Amino acid sequence: MERILIVDDEAFIRENLERILEEDGYHPLSTDNGDDAIREVGESDVDLVLLDLMMPVMNGFEFLHTLRKHEAWQRVPVVVLTAMELDERELADLDRHVETVIRKAETSPQSILEHIRHAIGSA
Repeated sequence: MERILIVDDEAFIRENLERILEEDGYHPLSTDNGDDAIREVGESDVDLVLLDLMMPVMNGFEFLHTLRKHEAWQRVPVVVLTAMELDERELADLDRHVETVIRKAETSPQSILEHIRHAIGSA
């Protein structure tokens, strides 16, 4: 059973994603900031990170740069799920570090699951 780490500061979003993932046979873990997420990646055998970008303590961009500095974590697929409006520079930076970027307002639970399945299958 794949372990998916949900990193989002909105409890409602985390709870909905946990339910969706559990129903699809995944083992979800969750946290509300990037700093705790780095600790969770270090303590757990995470198969994928589902990451929001706008968070307290350590935002998603800082999390990605910290994650990718560790050789053992460079292969962990990351799917960004965000409401943030991204400029070309931010998109280019994300393109080097993540599998895909999904806009929260433009997606469905089924679409999120399809992106996760594809990212895990490609890892």
